[in-house]
Amino acid sequence: MDCCLVANEVVEEHRKKKKKGWVFKVDFGKAYDNVDWRFLEFVLQKKGFGERWRKWIRVDALGRLVDKAKELNEVRGPVVGRENLKISHIQFVDDTLFLLQTERHVMAMVEIIKLFEQKSGLKINFEKSVVLGINCEDEVFGLAQAIG
Repeated sequence: MDCCLVANEVVEEHRKKKKKGWVFKVDFGKAYDNVDWRFLEFVLQKKGFGERWRKWIRVDALGRLVDKAKELNEVRGPVVGRENLKISHIQFVDDTLFLLQTERHVMAMVEIIKLFEQKSGLKINFEKSVVLGINCEDEVFGLAQAIG
C-alpha cells in the first residue's frame, strides 16, 4: 500500500474518532556527506545493490531501533482500521514519518533518533523535521519547544 495513503488514513481516522495522536516527520540529511560507508558500499555494490537499495538498508537500522522501543513500551503508534493495525512509522527515501500516541512517545522517539544519528552517522535535519498534533493543537507549541 502507498505510504502516503496509509499516513492519510491514520490521520483521518484520528480526526473522525476525535482521538489524539502525533505525527513526527523526520528529515535525513544527505547520507553520503556524513557517513563513511566505503566498505559496506563496496560489498553491497559488488553484490548488485543499486544506490537506492543501499540507502534503504542504512535507514532500516532505525526501524529496528523503533521495533525494540515498541517491545519495551517506550513508544506506541496508533491502532487503526478494522484489522486494528499497529502503525508506528513509515519510511520514505529521505524522510521517516512517526505516528505516535502521546507526547511522551514523541520525546522517547527524539531520543531514539539522536541515538541513531550518533551511531549511524546519518544526520537528522531538525530544521526540516516537523511535529504535528492530531486533535491536540494546544499541546503542539509546548512539545515543539521541548524538542528544540
